[in-house]
Amino acid sequence: MHHSRFLLASRRQSVEPASVNYQKIYAHVFAIALIFASTCVTAYTGGPKGFVCPELLTAEEAQTQAALLTAWSNAHYGDGNLDTKSLRNVAIRVMRTHKCEKSIALLEEEKRKENQREKAEEENRRNARHYVESKPDSLIQFKTAYAEKIVRNYNFQCPQPGKSASLMVTLRRSVIEGSGMGGGVRKLYAIVDSRGDEVRIYHQVRGNDGYVGEQGIIMSIDKWGELRLSGISKDAMFIDCYR
Repeated sequence: MHHSRFLLASRRQSVEPASVNYQKIYAHVFAIALIFASTCVTAYTGGPKGFVCPELLTAEEAQTQAALLTAWSNAHYGDGNLDTKSLRNVAIRVMRTHKCEKSIALLEEEKRKENQREKAEEENRRNARHYVESKPDSLIQFKTAYAEKIVRNYNFQCPQPGKSASLMVTLRRSVIEGSGMGGGVRKLYAIVDSRGDEVRIYHQVRGNDGYVGEQGIIMSIDKWGELRLSGISKDAMFIDCYR
């Protein structure tokens, strides 16, 4: 009887599953996944094969490696179309992977200076646009009283039946938009002159640095009051018709 009980107990022990330490298994799997992920990230952000910190290379070697890094960056991130900013950001990521402290510092300083320059240019553009929008007529110069009288009172026919637009409004818009370019350093002027009964309107770029561009005719009004476009498209001319 005791013998049979012993056999029954031993059988029970043989069929019961051994306790499994799932926590240890999960930890092991997680460690493997972490190693794999780390390897993939390093391969993806480590740059081209054989990458070396630029500060450890000669000028010629660094230039060659920079070309390789550009090609690698475009292949991995930009499909061949990365701009200068994006290329620099990729280079910083690669150099962080390789702990290229000196090169990272130089690139970060370059990035900081470029951001400052862009902010200054944007501020200049904003100031120039504000000035022109507040005093647009200061950039429209009339050479004769006849030309001024004709242009200030001239309305041209829009594509929409029965609708017209003011030529002065169009000229104001042209100098405002034109002067908003170039970081506010240069402004676009409209020069209005007359020869006999014909009125001619020109654009001219002038800069705070003394730059004076050539006058280019953009339109004229003949003695019968017909407007002829020369250096401006109909699409640009008719913008005010849709406002």
